[in-house]
Formats: sequence, structure tokens, C-alpha cells
Amino acid sequence: MDSGELKRRFGKHVHGLREAKGLTQEQLADRIGRNVDTVGNIERGVNATRIEVAYQIAIELGVRFPDLFAFESEIEPTEPITNATGLALIELIDGRDEETTARLLDLVRVGLRLAEVRSKDGGQRSR
Repeated sequence: MDSGELKRRFGKHVHGLREAKGLTQEQLADRIGRNVDTVGNIERGVNATRIEVAYQIAIELGVRFPDLFAFESEIEPTEPITNATGLALIELIDGRDEETTARLLDLVRVGLRLAEVRSKDGGQRSR
């Protein structure tokens, strides 16, 4: 796939996610700190976008960052994050550097594993 086709597919995917979230191009542009022409050019596949902007787009559309690029596979993007806890987690990591974000992700994974172990043993482990 050439770069033009890749940009077009990515843009179409962003467009669909934005509409599913009920946002206009203007609203998305405002939320990511860009102008509406930038969002329009991304959605039409005219321009590629920087990784930082793509990350901001994912946050504002309520999807996991990798799901922003799921247009190439059979995997459907996850439902937009709408619960308060999920949104609070996004707010906590928003604007953090990559190293801090990676460490936070590791901590969440460890926490989830511990919760899973406790769930399996009926919460019998000592605290």
C-alpha cells in the first residue's frame, strides 16, 4: 500500500470515529489544539499527522491509541470510553512523557494481574 492510500484509509477511519463520537471537525480541532483545516486534511487523506497529534485525536475520540490504526485489520475499534473511571485514567496520563506513560501502563498491568489472582482465589490472600 502506498503512502497516499495509507493516509486516505487512516483519514477515513478518523472521520468515522469522530462521527461516531458525535463531534464536528471544528469541535475535534478545538479539543486537540489545531485548526479545522488540519482535521479536514487528515480526514481526507491529504496530510499525514504527527504521532503526538494522533495520540491527542485518540484521547478525544475516546479510543485506545492502537485502535486509531486498526483500520488495516479485521479488528474493530473498541467502544469509545464513556465511564468515569476510564476517562479519569485518560486524564491522568494525558500530556505525560512516553517513559512515564510506559511506567504507568506497567503499573496498571501489574494491578490487573493482582486483581485477577485475588478474584480467582476468592480474595483469600492476605493484604
